[in-house]
Amino acid sequence: MFVKIATMIMILCFIPTSVFAAFLAIGQKSDYTTAWPRVEYKTDYSLSVSVHDQRPYVVYGEKSPTYTGTIRAGFGNPWNVNTQSGKPLSEDIASAVVSGLMRVGIQAKSLPTHFADDHKAVIENLKQIGAKRIAIITLREWKGDSYKTVGFFINADLRIYDEKGNELASTSVSHKNIGSGDGSVVSTDYAARLYLSMLLNDDKIKTALGGSQSVSEIKEIGRDGRFIAYNNGTVLDTKTSLMWADKDNEVDIDWNSVQNYCELYRGGGHKDWRMPAQHELFELYDSSKSRPSKCASDWNIGVITVLIDISCAYLWTSERGKSGLRAGAGIINFNDGKISMYPLNYSDYFRILPVRSVETTKLNHLKKTEAEVKKNNSGSSESAQKLRELKKMQDEGLITDKEYEQKRKAIVDGI
Repeated sequence: MFVKIATMIMILCFIPTSVFAAFLAIGQKSDYTTAWPRVEYKTDYSLSVSVHDQRPYVVYGEKSPTYTGTIRAGFGNPWNVNTQSGKPLSEDIASAVVSGLMRVGIQAKSLPTHFADDHKAVIENLKQIGAKRIAIITLREWKGDSYKTVGFFINADLRIYDEKGNELASTSVSHKNIGSGDGSVVSTDYAARLYLSMLLNDDKIKTALGGSQSVSEIKEIGRDGRFIAYNNGTVLDTKTSLMWADKDNEVDIDWNSVQNYCELYRGGGHKDWRMPAQHELFELYDSSKSRPSKCASDWNIGVITVLIDISCAYLWTSERGKSGLRAGAGIINFNDGKISMYPLNYSDYFRILPVRSVETTKLNHLKKTEAEVKKNNSGSSESAQKLRELKKMQDEGLITDKEYEQKRKAIVDGI
């Protein structure tokens, strides 16, 4: 027995790395049924949903409808990746979309379509379900490509029709319009979820679907000095007028993927997230407020507030420069506070914390309204909370400026 084991070990040792990598690449599967989009509204309309696969290589028979992308072995030689379910990719995506809709209480049902079906025929088939609205996602590209980094390439549009088949609205997404345009992502599953969310949460689509209610009321859930945390995954810094994600991306990521991550990020329903500048991120470092790192047992992380969770030491910034002879970008080490330049393709122990700017006028208005409450009744914390929530609804576009002023006056007058 020992001789057999030793022989097997010797054989494995002499197998070239590229051959071993190719062996691992064969038979890889991907599961997009769990890539549920985050739907940021509710509607009383019922929906019939279909995903129409019009990827050229599928239409012309070069790839199977189950094809989801490519994984590359040692020398970059490609191996096909297919759906884990064995069903066409279009059906897996439709399943994910319906699950995302149903999670917020929207009645939805999917109908399989064939890539050879005519678009008008797809509409006619969906009309038979009898739903108030018809949603068709057309795929012209959808594939992952994994080698040393992960890429996700998409070109898709979403069209909404009424129960008679009249088109009401449309929108589209493409990896070419996100970040560097090279498709770099943290993971294909994460990218799929965010791109589907972008399609469904487009303002034109929301209007066509009769979406008017916010899925969850935005509330303040904590304060730590100048920082305010909300229940939508955001933290406001009242000193710098910056809104931060309440946690970093939690996995290793290179700088090129960071650009795409921030542009796809939809924390709090906002679409204007970006990489932080060096001076902005450094505002969060505080050596006196040290906590254990989640990625290395011998590191501590110095973060100024407990409301923001940073999982590892190195955080990317938008600053560009040189790392030796190579193109680089700035990082801040939250273990010791040092600022350095690292090559763009470095990813081990690197994280990103998205940020967005909050309009100063709105922030000052929020402070002014809170001051009004305190002046009239220093003990009225409930009214102050209502004013903060009301202002948040205005910032999110859930109520008009006129409605905000009317409701604000009613709250203040009632104190």
